[in-house]
Amino acid sequence: MKQCDKKSLLTLCLGAAGMSLRLLQNMTGFEPGTGLPIPGSIPGILLPVLLALSAVILFRMNSKLPKGPVEVPLSRLLNWNDKEGLFGILAGGCVMAFSGVLEIANAFGRTVTAVSADGMEIVTVSAGTGRSGVVMGLLAVVAGICLLAGMAICRKTPDTEPQILLAVPVLLLARLIFAYRLYSVDPVLANYYLELLGLMLLILASYRLSGFAVQAGGPRMFGFYADLTAILAVTLLADGHRDGYKRQALLPLGGAAALEGFQRAMRMSGAAKGKTEE
Repeated sequence: MKQCDKKSLLTLCLGAAGMSLRLLQNMTGFEPGTGLPIPGSIPGILLPVLLALSAVILFRMNSKLPKGPVEVPLSRLLNWNDKEGLFGILAGGCVMAFSGVLEIANAFGRTVTAVSADGMEIVTVSAGTGRSGVVMGLLAVVAGICLLAGMAICRKTPDTEPQILLAVPVLLLARLIFAYRLYSVDPVLANYYLELLGLMLLILASYRLSGFAVQAGGPRMFGFYADLTAILAVTLLADGHRDGYKRQALLPLGGAAALEGFQRAMRMSGAAKGKTEE
């Protein structure tokens, strides 16, 4: 089995474990009446431990990759015969854009319930309503389009630097700012910390990917952040049934699929030598 396949399988298993713990936390880790987290909830404790352990394992596995920078055009790094990798990029970019479309469609009049700061009453919290929801949706749509455009540029005009990929982490960072402003009014951090963490990892992975667009990419750190993003994306699927969280779970899932596609399609053995196959 190839090293990439082993790492992908491990990432999927760790993500599935995280999703299971998150499901248990959603079912048993919150008080039914108030929605406040139950102190000492085992799933709520084990989930951060699992994520930290996953980071250590993946860092060691990705340490075998070249550190970089890789002074090779991205179009020459990509193996255009790797249909699985290219499909992952295409599908991931489309899912990211689709998640933004869903968010725009549901931007108005959409709310979720949360607990007030004193824990005494249930209040209504905006879940991306109005102008902020539209902006967040547009940012997701444009980020997905930029990923697809970057691959198209590499395909149609070889040796041309797809600098449009530089816009992806900037767009996602702007989304993170809006998301934090919306969710920070919820005093229960356990409700939304995974989504913010997943978005931050997606930003870091996209930033590392954009380095390949200017021949300064680092395969080691790109692989590390991309794998962690995949784990968070699978974990967040546990929140898909919760009101207001389903569409947010689609964005990291699409981003993780696109990043995994780039990982599979990149010829890292050639990158380590500064050469690629013709």
